[in-house]
Amino acid sequence: MLALAVSCETMYGPVQTPIASDEKKADGVEITVTEAKDESVIFTLAPKAESAYYSYMVHQANEAVEVDAQSLYSGAYKGKAGVVKTGSFKWTAETAVSTVAVNGLNPNTTYQIYAVAATPMGFVGQVANASFKTSDTVAPELVDYEAEDNVVTLIFNESVVRGEGALTAGIYAMNSAEIETGVAVGSVTVAEENIVVAGNNVTVTVAGLPAGAFYAVNFPEGAFKDPSNNKAAALESAVAYGQDTEWEPDYNGVGGRNAT
Repeated sequence: MLALAVSCETMYGPVQTPIASDEKKADGVEITVTEAKDESVIFTLAPKAESAYYSYMVHQANEAVEVDAQSLYSGAYKGKAGVVKTGSFKWTAETAVSTVAVNGLNPNTTYQIYAVAATPMGFVGQVANASFKTSDTVAPELVDYEAEDNVVTLIFNESVVRGEGALTAGIYAMNSAEIETGVAVGSVTVAEENIVVAGNNVTVTVAGLPAGAFYAVNFPEGAFKDPSNNKAAALESAVAYGQDTEWEPDYNGVGGRNAT
């Protein structure tokens, strides 16, 4: 049985073992966050005494929660909701301290790191915890939009709030000389009650458009910003007939067509 356990441990990492009494538990793991950026973190793990293996988990959460030491040690939390990374290291004198880098995190977000070690005899110790918050130095970016009749949904790459500056929509008339060159024949200002912000999405209802009119949405820098006060860039849009297609409009920026 001992030979089988050693074989499994060599092939697969930590194996299920009973949690020992306090006298036999490992001394724990020291977690040190060395760098936290907008979308990444680097931290070190250092068991406080000689160990067999030591394991960790990074979980997106504002507050620490109770974590089962045995499940953490054996990697059972992998794939669970909010868990962004798990891993395990075999302890040796040369690898008593390990550095972990995690990418793909969300800006301005709090995460929890949990780590646990087992003694050379396989007795699992206490779970250590450390938290960190990613920074947010990059402005939100408009990445896509959807338009149906006079309603436009602006889609940003992160959660935004309303800033300062009016949203307007240039009006473009079909079969006019102006639309051939992308010049608006009029403009309407969007009322504040017609601007609804929900996370990454902003729904804009453009009232006052003539039936069948093409329109293009514009707003100044800072009309939307993220919770860290980084301002989204200005949006300047226009509508013009395409160079290679007859009577088909091209949208430079964000635009749509009102119901006919």
